Order: sequence, then C-alpha cells, then structure tokens
Amino acid sequence: MKCINVFDDFVLNRTDNTRRVFKQPEWLFDKAFTDPDNIRAVNTTAVVKAPCGGYMMTYRGVPDLAQAWSDENLSAFLAHSDDGISFMPYKVNPSAEYPHLLGKCSEEIGVHPYLDERETDPGLRYKSPFMREGKNVNEPMIMLGSPDLVHWQRVSDAPLTTSTVDCYPNLIYNPVTGRYQVTTRRRHGERRICLTESADFQSWSEPRCIIHPLPTEEPTTHLYSMPHMDYEPGDIFIGMNWIHVMPVDRIMDGPGYTEYAYSYDGLTWNRTGARVFPELPRGHYGAGMNLVSAMLDRGDDVVFYCNAYVCEHNGIPGGWKEGMPPMCVTIPGVLKKNRFVCIDSGKGKGELMSQWLRLKKPELTLNAVIPFGSLRCELSAGDEPVPGFSFDDFEPIGGDSTEFMLRWKGGNLADLVESGKWFKLHIEMTDSEVYAVNGDFDFTVFKRAWMYDRL
Repeated sequence: MKCINVFDDFVLNRTDNTRRVFKQPEWLFDKAFTDPDNIRAVNTTAVVKAPCGGYMMTYRGVPDLAQAWSDENLSAFLAHSDDGISFMPYKVNPSAEYPHLLGKCSEEIGVHPYLDERETDPGLRYKSPFMREGKNVNEPMIMLGSPDLVHWQRVSDAPLTTSTVDCYPNLIYNPVTGRYQVTTRRRHGERRICLTESADFQSWSEPRCIIHPLPTEEPTTHLYSMPHMDYEPGDIFIGMNWIHVMPVDRIMDGPGYTEYAYSYDGLTWNRTGARVFPELPRGHYGAGMNLVSAMLDRGDDVVFYCNAYVCEHNGIPGGWKEGMPPMCVTIPGVLKKNRFVCIDSGKGKGELMSQWLRLKKPELTLNAVIPFGSLRCELSAGDEPVPGFSFDDFEPIGGDSTEFMLRWKGGNLADLVESGKWFKLHIEMTDSEVYAVNGDFDFTVFKRAWMYDRL
C-alpha cells in the first residue's frame, strides 16, 4: 500500500481554489502527566510499547528539593499506561524511597528508548542513545540496549558522535536505507539538527546537518532537537523540530516551540513552519516552551507527548519555589491517522489532481472530511475521463473517515489493474478536507520516464 500525504505538491498535478492547512493534535490538557515525587518538573519524555503490555514512559526529574535542577542531578523514571494517555509511576523497586526511579541520568540508563522490532536478541529489544548528563563531561554518545526498559547494557563502545552533545537524541530504523539513524547535534552547544547512521551499531557515520535555521527566521533562531518517526513504514517520515529563539548572546534564555518537519526518505528533510502546539497566553503550560518529544502510532491515530513548560528556557524568573506548580508537565495529544495536513476546498468549489497513477490492486481509499457530502472523484486519462469513471459515475460519499472506499457505477477498478492503464485522480469538493489517498499503485510525473517504487 502507498499513501499520498499532501504535505507538498510533489504528488499533486494541480490544485485550484484550495489551501493547505496543517492540523494540530487534540491536546488533552486534563490528562497532563505530573510526578508527585518530582514536583518541580518532568521532561524529556519518551513513550514506547511496554514489555508487560500497554505503554511505558521514561522521563527525567530531580525529586530531592535540596538539590538544584541541573544536569548532574537529573534522574530517570518510569511510568506506565494501559491506553497511552493516562500514566502512573511504575514501581521498579517497591521498597525504594522512589519506587519508579531507574537511576541517575549520568549512569548508563536508556532515557530515550526505541523499540527495535527487527532485533532478534531479546536482551536488546529496546535501544537508547546515551549521553552522560553532567557538567564538564566530554564523552561521545554510545548505544545502550535493554530487555525490559529497566536493565541496560552497552550495545557496543562505538561512539555516535565525536564529542559530547546536549540535546534529545532520537533513534529509529530507516527501511529506505536499511540503516539505523539518530537525530542529534554535531557537538555540544551547536543548535542545529544533524544525523548519524549505522548498519550494525559497530560504527557510525560522521554527523551531517539535515536541518538548519532559515535566513528568513528571526535572528538568533536555533534548532534544539528533532525527535522523528517512520510513519506508515517508509512512505513518509515525520519530525518534531524544536525551535529555540534566544536573545543575543544569552544562550539559556528565550522561548521554544515545535514545528512539523517531514521527509520522503528520512535523510532529506523539509520544514513546514507549522506549529504542532497552539500559542497560548503567558502563564499557561506550553506558553513558555512546548517541545514535542515523543510520538506513538496506535494504528488508527497518533499520540503526541509535549513537554509543556510554563516558563521559557531560562526557567521561572527568580527560580522555582516550593508551593509553585510544576515548571513542566507532559501533555498528550491525539491526531487521527494521516491527519497532519489537508487540502481544504477553500472558498466555494476546489479541485485537486494527482500525478499519474497505475493500480496494482483494485482499491483506492480517501482520507477526508466531507460534512455535507459535496465531494466527487474522477479518473482522468488526460483531457477526458476514463470510461465508466467520470464524476457522474462516482458513488457519493460523505461524513468523516480515514478510509472512504472510492467506487464508480460505470467502472470496475479490477479492469484498470488488468489493463495496466495510467490515470490521474481528479477530485472536486466543496466544504471538504482531503488528507490522503491510499492504494497500491505506481506513481510518476511522466509516463515514459523511469519508474520508482517509492514516492
């Protein structure tokens, strides 16, 4: 199956009287996660499927109020959820002072776990880039592995970067390249997004920049980290690009927010300028910084997890004091399958047309919102519709679905598969939103050109 998302016009032949609209998740502020033993803040959240069923969250905090909130005092903790929305601290050691404590982040503990579905060694099914937290530590990242998110060991001693970094490193497997990759920085303090790759965890490529601040952005804009995921395996990669805007020569100050980024191969990335979290009045969670650090694909939807700060990067002016609410909480947000961005019909009737498609299986579905039933499709062979697949032949659809089945009264898609004919999908719509087209098809912008399997 392939999915035509509409992040850009690469797979669209034309759009008329339409607009591209990026969507934000439905942020569940009433489900914000806080830890009663970390009353100042929880941050750097990661969420994966748990070995015991449900989902596990790792996060950082400093439970001892006598200790400063600083890198060398940060510890790693676990929480568990049945549904990926509501989390509770997970008891690793019930007799300990903090039962859900994994240990200091300066110890070799996986704070940024990734469930490696390809791993055959059950002791390494979870993996995490590890950077030793603390001041004056000049050690490069290494890779850790775990069977259960509690007990960790080194996968190898191979360095991921040539020096220490201070960001949120994020590991995934890339099915396009056949390699593992980590989004990171190149070195401590260099705030732009780099990528390092490995086929075997025994050696890693030199980190190379994949996203850089734009010349059109506000001066002193930096890129902090970019958690990313392989969505609908291999068709598109989604990134959560953290943007930090600081005052001149004050690297610890300023607000931060998250924008959507995307890639067709996981290597070359495009920025969108579209915020994932809403702009809120000062004093609200997420108004100071909103850093989306994890994404969980549940099949029918994606859950995002935002480290929502009430303050900017420099913390609460005057410092956090006991009795204040937490500086940062983790807020979940839910987005339906492939609902990151849509083509909206604009004012009146809008149209869009795909590039050339050739079906391999007799099925086409549409991810769309059609509240008044005013959308119809045609398969075009150029200037004329394919016989039996005109607008007038289209069987009406309406409502809200991620998988509207497209059917025509006068034609059978199985005949198109057998004939091997190329066509373009032409959509007319009013008061509607189109998010994606799904099917098993070849794709090209020019029928006599070389065919590629991937978009």
